[in-house]
Amino acid sequence: MDERLMLRALVGLAIAELAACSAVLNYDDVPPSTTTTTSSAQGGGGSGGTATGGSNSGGQTTTSGSGGTGGAACPDMGDPCFTCGAEQCPEVYCACVTNWDCIALSGCVSACPDPPSLDCLQPCYAAHTASVSQGALVNDCLGDNCSASCPGFAPSTPCRHCLYQSCPAQMNACLADPDCAHILFCADACLDSGCLASCVNTNPGGEVLAGSVQQCAAVSCGSECPWAMGPSPDSGG
Repeated sequence: MDERLMLRALVGLAIAELAACSAVLNYDDVPPSTTTTTSSAQGGGGSGGTATGGSNSGGQTTTSGSGGTGGAACPDMGDPCFTCGAEQCPEVYCACVTNWDCIALSGCVSACPDPPSLDCLQPCYAAHTASVSQGALVNDCLGDNCSASCPGFAPSTPCRHCLYQSCPAQMNACLADPDCAHILFCADACLDSGCLASCVNTNPGGEVLAGSVQQCAAVSCGSECPWAMGPSPDSGG
């Protein structure tokens, strides 16, 4: 998947993001607080119980929350891509565009050449570890649901999406480590645990973190990630 597109809508690319983020939304010019807040209950969408703002007409803030307790607010930028993201995946999208670390990650990734190399991407993951999975899920939502409004976004593979959603802590830690990141990218082409073992042998320094990803994947993403069903790379099996 093209990790470079991960948050491009977010900050105008802050994916340039913080700074480059402005490319798409010019969000870096707008503080994460704004005028009116509107919210309407919206069920479904994967997590249920999410509240999202109505039509996102000028000057409003779309609020997303869980269980009626409130949550991250999306200031209306008047951008079709931003509006689609706020409506289709309010929880993850609004949390990211109001999180400067997530925006900064987007900007860092955006600065990589096209197509981006892992050697360029990985330092961005290391610098903004807590936001890696969050940003990737935004990319997936835009790629799946907002292709017309956000051209250029491509969702992750089913395996990678499941890992970002079900194993975010393990994924964040892995991608922040150069050796584990190489194992994970290598594993994208794997169909069994034997292939994963070969990826680990090439990058032995990342086997413990990769083992944590595999253990979580075996429990939560076995059907999407066939390489996870086998001995953990750090188990000696």
